[in-house]
Amino acid sequence: MVVGFWATLGLGLLGGVIAELIRIAGLLRQGQRPGALELLGSVIYAALGAGAVLFGWTTPHSAFEVAVLGAAFPALFASAVGSAGAKPKPQPLAFDAWARFRSWVTGS
Repeated sequence: MVVGFWATLGLGLLGGVIAELIRIAGLLRQGQRPGALELLGSVIYAALGAGAVLFGWTTPHSAFEVAVLGAAFPALFASAVGSAGAKPKPQPLAFDAWARFRSWVTGS
């Protein structure tokens, strides 16, 4: 059981590092070489794995659970940021309906 800020932070970081190593290994197996920016992003994502400490360092957790949270936290963070981003402006439905009606009436 893991209890404490630094132990939880370390195991979360380890989980993030393992997840990024698996991702980079998959790229290498496909014959793609990650660039410098992609490697920098991997370092940042691995560091975000330390965010597992936010789920509670005062209550005992198993080491596996903390490592899995560390691996999942970057994906959760990226999804939250992506969903909060700018969304494309939807096209007004009335204009589309009017254009369809006009083409139906004119036969064009």
